[in-house]
Amino acid sequence: MVIKPQDLVVCTLFAAYPDGAWPYAKLAAKLHISVSEAHAAVQRSIAAGFLYRSDGKLRLNPIHYSRFVEFGLPCVWPVQVGALRQGLPAGYSAPALQKIFAPSDRPENNLVWPMEDGEGYASSIEPIHASIPRICFEDPVLYGWFAWMEVFRLRRPWLVHEGRRWMEAALDIEQAA
Repeated sequence: MVIKPQDLVVCTLFAAYPDGAWPYAKLAAKLHISVSEAHAAVQRSIAAGFLYRSDGKLRLNPIHYSRFVEFGLPCVWPVQVGALRQGLPAGYSAPALQKIFAPSDRPENNLVWPMEDGEGYASSIEPIHASIPRICFEDPVLYGWFAWMEVFRLRRPWLVHEGRRWMEAALDIEQAA
């Protein structure tokens, strides 16, 4: 079994909306993937231990998910900072993270996911899945989650430290452990 980018996108939806009911058609529409991709992503995520069934509902395993995001994500899908481009602010440049990380006046010190109608102009990074910028454009809650994922992909210790603190609080890791 190989974990695919859409598996992490699906798991992040369950992290952001733990009480949501997500039939495959609704899951696919929300994440801009096909129903068959959504189904396959859920099956792989269950096999990997990121998701499990409880009381007839899919639930996120917060420990497995958070450890993979922190330690596996940067190794499996490392970020490469590219040229200045138009796009949606990403990582520490995203609006949800600006309370912690002040944006720079210099575009090369900020990040965007390339997107023609994006509001930012900065160094570009490719998201782990092509649907992420559109998802973020439509859903501010998921935007924050995917922005934090980019923080881990950057592998900068002070960013990862803040990301770990945020994720443990967001997933209520102490309660889950």
